[in-house]
Amino acid sequence: MENEQSQSLFRFFQSDEPTIKAFLEAAIKTAIKSKDVTLLATMLDASVSFEHYLDGLFDIDDSQLLSRALLQVPPLCLSGDAGGKLLFKLAGRGDIETGKVLVSCGANVNTVTIAPHPWYKTFTPLCNAAEMGKLGMVRFLLNSGADINLKLSNADWKRQTALGVAISFDQIEIAEELLSRGAALAVSEPMLRWTSLHSRHLYGLLRKDMAEDDYRPNAGDILVAAAQGQAALSRYVQIHRHLALTTVLEEALCEAVSYERFSEAAFLLGQGVNPNAVSQYRRPLQEAMCLEEGGSDYIRLLIQAGADPNIPGLLSSGSGTMDVSTLSLLVASGIDLQEQGPEALVQAASDENITAVKFLLDKGVDINAPGRKFTALQAAVLSDKPQYDNRDCASDTVRYLIRRGADINAPPLPDGGRTALQAACVERPLSTVVVDFLLDKGAQVNGPVASRNGITALEGAALAGKDGRQICEKLLDYGASVQRPDGGPSHLLHNLIGRDWQGTGLFTRVLEKGALVSEMAKVLIPVHGFHYAARTPIQYAAELGNLDAVKLLLGHGADVNEPASHDWGRTALQAAAAYKSGDSNMVEFLIAKGAAVNAEPAMICGITALQGAAISGNIKIATMLLGHGADVNAEPALEKGRYAIEGAAEHGRLDMVQLLLNAGAKGDLERGTGFKRAIAFAEAENHLVVANLLRAAEEGRVTENPLEG
Repeated sequence: MENEQSQSLFRFFQSDEPTIKAFLEAAIKTAIKSKDVTLLATMLDASVSFEHYLDGLFDIDDSQLLSRALLQVPPLCLSGDAGGKLLFKLAGRGDIETGKVLVSCGANVNTVTIAPHPWYKTFTPLCNAAEMGKLGMVRFLLNSGADINLKLSNADWKRQTALGVAISFDQIEIAEELLSRGAALAVSEPMLRWTSLHSRHLYGLLRKDMAEDDYRPNAGDILVAAAQGQAALSRYVQIHRHLALTTVLEEALCEAVSYERFSEAAFLLGQGVNPNAVSQYRRPLQEAMCLEEGGSDYIRLLIQAGADPNIPGLLSSGSGTMDVSTLSLLVASGIDLQEQGPEALVQAASDENITAVKFLLDKGVDINAPGRKFTALQAAVLSDKPQYDNRDCASDTVRYLIRRGADINAPPLPDGGRTALQAACVERPLSTVVVDFLLDKGAQVNGPVASRNGITALEGAALAGKDGRQICEKLLDYGASVQRPDGGPSHLLHNLIGRDWQGTGLFTRVLEKGALVSEMAKVLIPVHGFHYAARTPIQYAAELGNLDAVKLLLGHGADVNEPASHDWGRTALQAAAAYKSGDSNMVEFLIAKGAAVNAEPAMICGITALQGAAISGNIKIATMLLGHGADVNAEPALEKGRYAIEGAAEHGRLDMVQLLLNAGAKGDLERGTGFKRAIAFAEAENHLVVANLLRAAEEGRVTENPLEG
């Protein structure tokens, strides 16, 4: 019985029927994406070829599956750089067995690949194996002809060669293997400096064959000497006094503080190293301020040695050391609180460090002086989360700042600033406790909005969950305006639509208070993952399939044919037609209300309604649009546009392509190239059945509907 099922499956997968081939393409892609090894193995049993899907298949870490798949692929497909790119993927996993298959088919072991890492551009299989610590794979690649000294362009020493990669990732065994195999020791000052601090063993290997005359002092060696005591450090300095030591001693001091090596830092200062020197863009005192614990000891040590605390931004550079004793020390040493105090106060308030807040206020820091982005109260409100510790009141810091005279209605700073009430309404999780406290203390519900990235309190609350609705109602009770005080575009209706609150009465209340139904605002839309684009409320509601909201908006004066914005814009009908879940009721309703079926696409990444349906693959909606006169050959957007049949082909919509062909689709009329681009789009996404159907259409070999029968 099992054999009969296998034979049936084999016959099914080997069918030449276009619909079955399209189904198989989709099944392969889905199985690869979900890493369904069982289903993929079943396909292999049925002799399905993965020739066009190897790149995705090789993301699956299953040596047995990959080896089986390669046996059914023509060796030519695995040779040269094509196989080398697959070998690159295997190298990081150490899959030697599959690697052997690729090499036997002629894969280029020295292929340079654009690696999926943000910090470098190019990589080789050997470099990938070296980074991931796969010693066996390194040996296999070297034995297979990998160039041990291949240099990559656009890379620093850490990623220019396999040895550099091994050293920078502290892969000691691999570095030793590469050196024993003849890796060129292009030792540079940056390489020696890095290893002297981060890997003394590798540093020793690099220095082993270096001539004494070529030696230059470095921070790592200085710290090693300092760790042995003041006398050893003095000897080191004396021995190398003929060399320029000042800069490297200053670097060593910064490193000693950064790595919390107190004795070494003390000995270096005792040696006369300048505590105010800049190393790697930072001073020792800045390094000390960034230490989470024990930083005050280093600060005291540096201050006693003469460190100047008046470094711009010093007090706000690290919250871990913002204790009263450290602040007292810095104030006593002459730090300018008029300059540094405001941002330090904001930082302390944000950290809910109430003792530091009190100290700074007592020393005369202006409680309402803004920092870089907020005042102290605004920052404290943003950090106040009563839900986390089951409080039924605002935080001690918020209440203390109010008692000390903080302006509860201080305006927001221009870029992303918030009033205290706005801060309470945008913070997550949203707290009714903090909002109630601020309202009781006189917070204005219609405070000014930041010039850039601003938001009203009502808009912020509308973005939240169930508590948000309650707070929205309260803010409206307090007189909150449904429009922005500066007349700028409001997200209020969009936010409510996104929360699906049109059935609660709140949506209607906002509309009746005069919310602008034609307001264009940028929202996050589900296109190519997620993307920000401008929408009116009705366009946004249609895009989300929110028919109730669309009806309410039309009832309050919304225009069903509001023009699309120029970049990724959609009319309401275009948005509904392209909606991934395809709500035909929405499309039918909009058409009945007079929506223009052939409205032009937005200039950039725009679509007609039919193009949107073609891309999403909704046959019912496409048929409905065609029945209402949709132009099957309407021109695409000026930039990044697609004819309807091109969009369908690119997304592998076989049945949609056939529907459009039957409706008279001609392909690229503007360029006069027919289905050439559509075929190219389909092939780029491995929709080979679609590509073949379009080729047949080009050659006039398509029946009225070859999908039938």
